[in-house]
Amino acid sequence: MKPLIPVLVLALGPVGPALAQDAARPLSAIIADLEAQGYRIADIDVDRASIDVDATAPDGRRVDLRVDSGSGAILAETRDD
Repeated sequence: MKPLIPVLVLALGPVGPALAQDAARPLSAIIADLEAQGYRIADIDVDRASIDVDATAPDGRRVDLRVDSGSGAILAETRDD
């Protein structure tokens, strides 16, 4: 079993850095995606795992968005009163 461990380390070693590079999308790309969906961005607060965005929705409502920093997907949208 011992010879198998070094082989696995060599085989899987490059996977970690490759995944880390793709972990977070550039903020500019996320902003562009939101604007393409019709949101007008007012303020952005960047966290490690998510991005909080104050915006105006396409229908004119003020909203708070929580966006996944890795995929750029909108995780939550709440009305900003």
